[in-house]
Amino acid sequence: NDFKWAEIEEYVYQPDRQFDQFKLRFKDGTKFKLYHNNEHDSKDDFRNFLSDFVQTVEQLNNVDDAKLNDIKLGKTIYETSWGLSIAIIAVIMIIGLPIILFVLPHNGTPKLSNYATLGASYIGAIYFIVQVYTHRKKRKEYEHRSK
Repeated sequence: NDFKWAEIEEYVYQPDRQFDQFKLRFKDGTKFKLYHNNEHDSKDDFRNFLSDFVQTVEQLNNVDDAKLNDIKLGKTIYETSWGLSIAIIAVIMIIGLPIILFVLPHNGTPKLSNYATLGASYIGAIYFIVQVYTHRKKRKEYEHRSK
């Protein structure tokens, strides 16, 4: 399928640990998603594509003084209120799980698997919290630049 630049309403690039997501949303509501495996960075031209795409969007947006047809940078999950809610829950979990595991009375001694589960959940929670923080910081910088 071919598309015209004027048909694009917004794009989102969301980097992640294994797969990056690139998403286009068109003015007619159609969505196009592309996932990129990070392990193939040296074997493909995805980074070049992304750089060229962003550069072209900035050039097109600079031509439109009225800003009526600008292609906007959409929000990643980390920048949405849903992502912020998940991060808050993760912080509560990081604080609350040790209290439940070590402070509250329980029968017998905690199993080693409890510590492993705690550690595994902490890794994911901390990763998500860091992503929310960094993406929201980048969003503020982007919005400040584009004013």
